[in-house]
Amino acid sequence: MINYQYGLLMKLLPCLVLSLFCSSVFANTELNPNTINIPSVEKTITTVEAKRRADAPLNKNTEALKIASSTKRDFQKKVKNYWRVPVNSSGQQATARVSLNEDGSVAFVSVNASDPEVKASVERAVRDAAPYPMPSDPDARRQARSFSASFKVE
Repeated sequence: MINYQYGLLMKLLPCLVLSLFCSSVFANTELNPNTINIPSVEKTITTVEAKRRADAPLNKNTEALKIASSTKRDFQKKVKNYWRVPVNSSGQQATARVSLNEDGSVAFVSVNASDPEVKASVERAVRDAAPYPMPSDPDARRQARSFSASFKVE
């Protein structure tokens, strides 16, 4: 008889625990057939939602930075593909600073190089590679409108 009662108690124990849990959770809440107001859950949801909203601009800016960075690397590769290295310029280096218009055309280019032929060839490559494909995201496009590229004749 004791084993039977023990077995019955073990079967009913989860129901008892759940019943006690529910009664403690809902003890201080107003039960309405249309809504159930659980303050601790609402507070958690509100906190999570507030954090998500606060992080949204940061996440958007981070994404724009990633897009702009990738776009700038693509621009550098495109310029290097258009670059025609002058003969007898081994070991020469150049750095180009480029500003673009909204449509990807070149607004400004400044090349720093000790060899005038290398300087002219890099500037020509920057202009020949235009127009550059601009990102659709306005923040990324704004950030990608200026970039630098380094060139070295090997």
